[in-house]
Amino acid sequence: MKKTEINQIELIDGSIAKIKDTKEYKALKSDGYNFFFNKKDGFFIRWGKSSDYSKKLDEKQDLDFKMKFFSLWSNIWKEKFNLKEFIADLDTDGSFDVTAVEIVDWEISELCDANCGFCYKSNVSYNGKNISFENFKKTFKKLPLSVTTIAYGIGSISLCPDLFDILNYTRSHGIIPTITINGFATNEELDKLSSVVGACAVSIYNKNKSYDCIKRLTDNGLEQCNIHALICEETYEKTLEILNDIKTDSRLSKLRAIIMLSLKEKGRSIGKYHKLSQEKFDTLFKFAIDNNIGFGFDSCSAAKAFSFIDRHPEYDYMRTYIEPCEAGGKYSSYLNVNSDYFPCSFSEGQNEWKTGLSVSKCENFMKEIWFNEKTRKFGDGVKKCRECNIGCSIYDV
Repeated sequence: MKKTEINQIELIDGSIAKIKDTKEYKALKSDGYNFFFNKKDGFFIRWGKSSDYSKKLDEKQDLDFKMKFFSLWSNIWKEKFNLKEFIADLDTDGSFDVTAVEIVDWEISELCDANCGFCYKSNVSYNGKNISFENFKKTFKKLPLSVTTIAYGIGSISLCPDLFDILNYTRSHGIIPTITINGFATNEELDKLSSVVGACAVSIYNKNKSYDCIKRLTDNGLEQCNIHALICEETYEKTLEILNDIKTDSRLSKLRAIIMLSLKEKGRSIGKYHKLSQEKFDTLFKFAIDNNIGFGFDSCSAAKAFSFIDRHPEYDYMRTYIEPCEAGGKYSSYLNVNSDYFPCSFSEGQNEWKTGLSVSKCENFMKEIWFNEKTRKFGDGVKKCRECNIGCSIYDV
């Protein structure tokens, strides 16, 4: 058996992170920032370095899991770790300033025939571009070894001719591709998708078409299949309807979760769609819990989610599952169809980000993009938002 190679990347403080990448997992280890990603089921855990090792092991939660994970981590690196220190570290967030790229959101097509009134990209089917397979490969090779998954953004599957070449290339190079689709897809396209992606989110623009898509994908064995639903005042009743459908429509019986995405007033939504009130957000949150529906929110919604939990302490256990904004040189990044980097898709064209940073032309992604002064400045704003639970440094979410 070929010995798995251990690679390394340099972090912004000059420290070195070691990365081990296999067919089953990707693991990153450094002094104060570590992660483990299971490529089979999508399990991901990130942790840092504790400053308090005084507590007894039996006072820790989830001790059984932590003991098993300690054994796994020791086996991965073939090193001896101190059990007490390791378990304390698992309960500690890593440094928010010394990180690497974990997730890439990548727009590979601007063409879409859904024509949604709230589209923040203002995409249509007759005007826009696709990334070519050759340009995609050129940019892909510039991404750092720390990337665990790439979430591809498209409009309509049929309007992106190189889509499956891109998905297959991604998986063949050890990165798990995921995708969001608009529900307008043929059975042949869905069968091909379910064989290559790790997860698929279906946006609900036409209920019957989208629900049929979900059934086809889950019947094909795709376990990580979600609904993406934009939540705002104008779509609130529709979202409640979808939640009720999840309970009753057999086509959604194998659905993983509904992911609710808060409105950012950008593109076609400006002046026509309005942010959802905290009260209605709370209703959606509680409805999903009370009805045992798998659900989640985008990180843009974290402030509202924390607000709900603060007023309902019985749900405090959910706090660790909520990830606030992670853009701007923290954990995630966005590339548009031109392979230009932006801190997130909603920052494109805003404030200092009228133009992005070219990934296809860079020589070293970490140094030229991730450590770039422009990226770090945006990240400083994200850090303040996280500390004050504001939600977003650009939009009123």
